[in-house]
This record gives sequence, C-alpha cells and structure tokens, in this order.
Amino acid sequence: MMQNELNGINSKFHRKLKEIDKYYLKQSKEIKRKHKAELNSFKAQLELSMPLTPKPSAELLVSIMRQQMLAKQRKYVEAHKEQQWARRIQERDQEIWNRRRGDKIVAHKALLMERQRKEGSCLEEKVQRMKGEAIQEKELMMSRLIFKYCSMKKETKAKNMKTEELLSTTKERSRSFKSLNNSFRSLMIKTKIT
Repeated sequence: MMQNELNGINSKFHRKLKEIDKYYLKQSKEIKRKHKAELNSFKAQLELSMPLTPKPSAELLVSIMRQQMLAKQRKYVEAHKEQQWARRIQERDQEIWNRRRGDKIVAHKALLMERQRKEGSCLEEKVQRMKGEAIQEKELMMSRLIFKYCSMKKETKAKNMKTEELLSTTKERSRSFKSLNNSFRSLMIKTKIT
C-alpha cells in the first residue's frame, strides 16, 4: 500500500516536472519570437531615426555656395578646387557620421540584447523556482507519507500489545475458570459421595 502511494507521489512529481519543462519550452520559443520581432523593429526604427547620410554641415554648405558663386563668375578652375574641397568635407562628415551612427547602433543594440538576456534569465530563474517548489512539495508529501505510516505502525503495535494483553488476560481467566470448574466438579463429586 505504501509503495502505491510512493509511486503516486513520484509520478505526480515527474508529471509536474514535465509540465514545467513544457512551460519553459513554450515561453522560450515565445521570447525568441518576441526578441526577433523587437530586433527587426529596432533595425527599422534606426533606419528611420538615423539616416545613412548626415545633414550637410555649415562648412560644407558654405563651400557649395562658394563653388556655385565661382561657377557663375566663370572661374571654373577655382570652382573645381572648391568642389574638391567640398567633396573632402563631405567625406570627412560622412566618416564622422558613420562612426557616430555605428556607435549609437551598437549602444542601442547592446541595451536591447542586455534587456533580452535579462528577460531570458528571469524565465530560467522562474523555471528553477518552480522546480524547487515541486521538489519541496514532493518532499513534504513524502514526509507526510512516512509520518502516516509511522503513526499507523505505532497504532498497530499498540493494538497488537492490547490484543496480546487481552489474550493473556483471557488465557489467565480461562485457566482460572478451568481451575474453578475443576474445583467445583471435585466439590460436586465429594458432595455426591457424601
């Protein structure tokens, strides 16, 4: 009987662990899907908020205006030099912009990844806590079962002792009764004789 109850506790515990594992897999897949969607949204948002080309700097705008003015004045050689200067300014500004943009993307992506890592850690902690609770529940059920059977054993032992006492008392009474019965018979026999 105790073995059946023990098997029941173990099977309940294993079912609980399987449910926890299923929960973990389901939540894990959901988190991965969510993280992928967040990353795609993050990339799209970055493209909108941080364009690939920077706004023209004041220095570049001044150089372009000088170039146009020189071209209108038909000073083509000077206008060409100014155009080359403007191109160098634009390349320099683009490099600075690319570095800043890249740094911002890396920083934002690192924040997103850290938040996602924490979310995954929270799920793992929750699952570990759930498994710990299942183990505690199993241990509690096992100790209750042991206590129940120890109590039953004590009760059975006490009943056996009472039964043995009653049996020995009954045997003694039976002997006494037999002895009285024998005495009574012998007395009856003596009285008949006399």
